[in-house]
Amino acid sequence: MKNMPVIEKYSESADSKSSGAVSYRYYIAKGQIMNLAKIVCVCRIRCLSGVAWITKKHDLTDYILFKDSAMELHNSVSIVIEALTDSVIEIAGNIPE
Repeated sequence: MKNMPVIEKYSESADSKSSGAVSYRYYIAKGQIMNLAKIVCVCRIRCLSGVAWITKKHDLTDYILFKDSAMELHNSVSIVIEALTDSVIEIAGNIPE
């Protein structure tokens, strides 16, 4: 995630400092691909604007996130996100920096 431009990084709640919960928001231009190798966390990926296509390693299902839709990840997994339109994606949870 360090190679992508971060629009905003913030804590989700007052308890986040003790829990390690943090959120990142990314602007991804249409056609741009974001490759997240081995996210080791419990996190939520939410599309704040636009449309994004998501695929997970070893998962034959393709996921499409539209504005205000989200998906949860509950284990260590590699994912690829492609912006089908200009998009803002939020990745939130216990994410190692």
